[in-house]
Amino acid sequence: MNDTINMTDNEYRLLQAVESGESDSQRKLAGKLNISLGMINLCLRRLIKQGYIKTHGLNKRKVKYLLTPKGFTEKMKKTYHYTQKTISELSRIKANIQNEVRNKYLAGERNFTVAGRGELSDLAEIAIKNLKYGDIVYKRTGTESAEIMSVGGWKCRGRSCSNGKIDSDDVLIAGGEKLPLMAVASKI
Repeated sequence: MNDTINMTDNEYRLLQAVESGESDSQRKLAGKLNISLGMINLCLRRLIKQGYIKTHGLNKRKVKYLLTPKGFTEKMKKTYHYTQKTISELSRIKANIQNEVRNKYLAGERNFTVAGRGELSDLAEIAIKNLKYGDIVYKRTGTESAEIMSVGGWKCRGRSCSNGKIDSDDVLIAGGEKLPLMAVASKI
């Protein structure tokens, strides 16, 4: 029999908080995790019923929540799953960036600009470097509007672009002075 439950993100976050000792009260947990008090209560009941959390009465009104060995094991499985999912998503994004740059490269473009200061901009830079085309020239800019003007002055959020500044969590990859090759806020 498989004892593993289909754990929600709220339950996983709750297990993390209990493990780190942040379980003074349900109200504090709700505030810390930005989850309603009712949802905290529901998740705790489910996790206790499944044997992932146990309670220890400090007095009539105060209860301490403790992670059981079974809860620790399940939390580690979920952590591993999240890590694998993140690595897979980053690999997919990197491949998409490389495909777009490769297509522009094969069409004759050699100069690229990566604009932005966030993690996606870092990933875009790594993706371009890993292509190892000897004649690709790329530069990295921050979010200053003067620098962005050198790539056409495009502001991008999601897949839509307009003239303006790029926010620090956006990334823009432009080929030469043309329209953006790619514009990203959180996904490519």
